This record gives sequence, structure tokens and C-alpha cells, in this order.
Amino acid sequence: MLSDPLEAWDLLCAALSPLGEESLPLASAGGRYLAESVRADRNLPPADRSTVDGFAVRSADAAAAPVRLRVAGELAAGTAPAGTVGPGECVRIFTGANLPAGADAVVPVEDAEEETGAEGRGAWIRTRRPVSPAEHLVRRGEHARAGQVLLPAGARLGPGQVALAAACGCHRPRVHRLPVAAVLVTGSELLSPDAPAPGDHEVRDSNGPLLAAALAAEGFPCGPVRRVPDDLGGTVESLRGAAASAGALLVTGGASVGKYDFLERALAELGAAVHYHGVRMKPGKPQLFATLPGGAAVFGLPGNPLSALVGLHEFVLPGLRLLAGCPPAAARRGFSLPLASAATPAADRWRLLPARLEALPRGTAAAPLACGGSSDLVAGALADGAVLIPPGTGALPPGTPVEFRPWGSPP
Repeated sequence: MLSDPLEAWDLLCAALSPLGEESLPLASAGGRYLAESVRADRNLPPADRSTVDGFAVRSADAAAAPVRLRVAGELAAGTAPAGTVGPGECVRIFTGANLPAGADAVVPVEDAEEETGAEGRGAWIRTRRPVSPAEHLVRRGEHARAGQVLLPAGARLGPGQVALAAACGCHRPRVHRLPVAAVLVTGSELLSPDAPAPGDHEVRDSNGPLLAAALAAEGFPCGPVRRVPDDLGGTVESLRGAAASAGALLVTGGASVGKYDFLERALAELGAAVHYHGVRMKPGKPQLFATLPGGAAVFGLPGNPLSALVGLHEFVLPGLRLLAGCPPAAARRGFSLPLASAATPAADRWRLLPARLEALPRGTAAAPLACGGSSDLVAGALADGAVLIPPGTGALPPGTPVEFRPWGSPP
């Protein structure tokens, strides 16, 4: 059942569908994926508006400079205009205020000299330069037209998107529910991270904190990390118990084929459908994806920490985003970058090389990190993402375009 990474991703996408919907207040909807589109409920802006502090004028009156104009009134943002700007007149206007009738341009305050006369200071201005029609204005509907889709279903509500929804009056958007995750770390050798003096044969658990931190960073709810000894019965009961309260089970270790790897056998006892077991990639080969009869998704990750980190970003977090309503094309990002230094491929597997982003004179490049194998958590912690190299590729010199997968939340 060994799959290549592309096939494994397709199997993941085919098995996972967005969860149900709910309406949330905007203050609670950040980070969620929209279940329905957000449309402009009116033109944006709804009227011609000034983009500067200055004086609303008839451009025909101010087509030459200097010209003397009488100040006929004042308009602040949020004030409804009254009256019409007549020939030889202007209205003092502030940024964001609607343009009064008759005016079709704005003279910035720095381009006008206020005169002091019998009527007092500010009753007249003298322009310092000509203005053209529509100068220093944003037109009605220039940003969006009423009814226009501004945020499609599947868009993630980041800060800018929340602000746009608010501007459209969408104060309780319909969004997809978040998957609730459970983290199980298997391995009798694992100790708590606060273990003071582990023996040379023992290992502080880094995978549990890794997964908990990744879930928290993306806003996925997660209960306490559970440690599971290398035991078939204990693995079965741990999976069953976790599935009773979580829709996604993240399990580290136990996914290989050794004597103390019990995950696949435990899943078989629970009647799970295993969609792939083993991915033709380095690091990260011993991992699986399955679904339990009740619908819970099970992501089996390697026990080696760098392999777990790679599998987390390549499959687990993208899979959770699918459940949360993210479209497949956006759930796992990648873009082309040149290599900052040479890279060596693997002969028979996809290679995912931890890499840092480097700013070079000609732009950003991906610099593969020296890596000591699947357990090299130091390299993983220094990486901004991974470079993907297909099998059978020759040595890649600096400057070769490669696909770079960033490790972080989608925009």
C-alpha cells in the first residue's frame, strides 16, 4: 500500500469533506473558513468621497491657478451633504466625507491658502495649483459594486477579511466547524519533557508538544496529549477513547512494521479503513491515514521527530484544513524558488529537505539545511519549510528552480 506523496494527497482529499456549518459573530470567526460567500450589500464606497483634507470644488472653477473661491460650508466624515456647490464656491471637506452636489474634485489643504477678510479667517481660499475632474476622490462603487462576491466560500477569515465582512454588514458569517483533535504519542521509551535526568536509553517526548503547538497555532481545538505504551490492547483502547470525543486522531509512532508497532493492527481491530500506509518520501516514509467507522480521521505519523514534523506539514495540517472547509488547492501551499545551494536527491523516493529562506541579491531562495537523518530535530527547528525533489532527479546545482513548501498557516 506504499504511495507516493502525490497519490497520498489525492487519497486524503477524496476521504475528507468539510465539517458542518455554524454562524459566528465576527469577533469569534477569525481563522475560520467561510461556508458561504460574502457579498457587498451596497456599493463600496456608497458615494463619491474625498481622500484628503481640503476643499471640494467645481473643477471648472479651479482649472487654472491661482483662483479665489468662497468657502460655503464644511463637511466632516459621517455628515450628510446639504446644498450644492455653486460657481466660485467651495466647501471645506475632511478625509472620508461624501462629496457635496456640484463638486467634482478636491483641492488638498496644502494646495490652498486661506484668506482673512471682513468675514474672518477661512471665509475665502486661494488655490496654489490647478485641479482636474475626480482629483483626490474615490468614486462611488470604485472598490466594489452592490451584490459583488468579495469573499468566496472557502476563503479564510484573516484580519483583513474580517474587516471586509464587517464593512459589508456580514456580522455573523456562516463558517465551517473546526475539527476537534486528539494527540496520542506511542512509545514506552518516552518520558515527559520535564524529566530531570533521563537515562541514555530514554527519550523526552518532543512529538506531543510539537503537535499541540501546531494545532494551537492554527486554532484547532485539542485536548491533553496522551502517552500510549507499546501495547496492542492499550493502543486499541486509546484510539477508541479518543475517537469518542475527537474527529481527528494524531498518532505518533507505531506506524511502521516492527515488533512494537501496533497502530495498523489496532486500527484493524476497530474496523478502520486504511487509505494509505507508507509514503514514498524521505524523511517520513512510515506514516498512514485511516478513517474509523464513526468517521474520525486517523493520521499516523513516524516517531522520529523530523519525520513527524515533515508529515505534520505535508499531510496532517493540510488534512485538518480540509475538514475545516479550506479548498484543497489552498490547504497545502507551495511555490517555486531557486536553490541557494546545491541539493542531493534520493534515488528511489521523493526527498523533502528542510530548508531556510535566504534573501539573495536577485530575490528569495531556498537553502537546504544539513540534516542528520529522520531524528534531526535541530534541522527541523531551524527550517522555514521543505524543498521537494522528485525521485530520479540528478544533483541540483544552486539556482535550480524547486518547489518550496512553507511550514506555517495559510494566508
